[in-house]
Amino acid sequence: MVQRVRELINKLPRFFKDSESMKFAYTITLLLFLTGLGMNQVLGQSAQEVLDQVGEGLIYGKSDAVARHFDDRVEITLLGDRKVHSKAQATYVLSEFFSDYKPVSFAFKHRGETNGTLYALGDLRCERGTFEVNIFVRTSPGARHVSEIRFEMK
Repeated sequence: MVQRVRELINKLPRFFKDSESMKFAYTITLLLFLTGLGMNQVLGQSAQEVLDQVGEGLIYGKSDAVARHFDDRVEITLLGDRKVHSKAQATYVLSEFFSDYKPVSFAFKHRGETNGTLYALGDLRCERGTFEVNIFVRTSPGARHVSEIRFEMK
């Protein structure tokens, strides 16, 4: 990407390349561009990457790693109890769940997409039992968030 920006700069008329103000503008533009690349790591993640990172958080029982991808409001179903929580509340609920049911392993069984929502089903094996986990990732322009997650005892 940086190479492409340099190529474009080289195509500018000589006047613009030698001007100190243009060099300053080039530097600022390059910094903003590179900062934008960092933001793209969060905003531009594919739904598959979000699912992979949520799955990794489930493996290690890290509620903050899972909740990082939650929507502002997320529906959580735990053992048949279905509630909508704020992101902060959902993080707490998930950490309490992981305290009660320490994860041993997690594996996706199936992934699919319907009506713009990516979903995944997996098995979360814990010290006190195995859960079927359903994860739903809502996709909107520039963002992908977990809108719902279900934990049902098998």
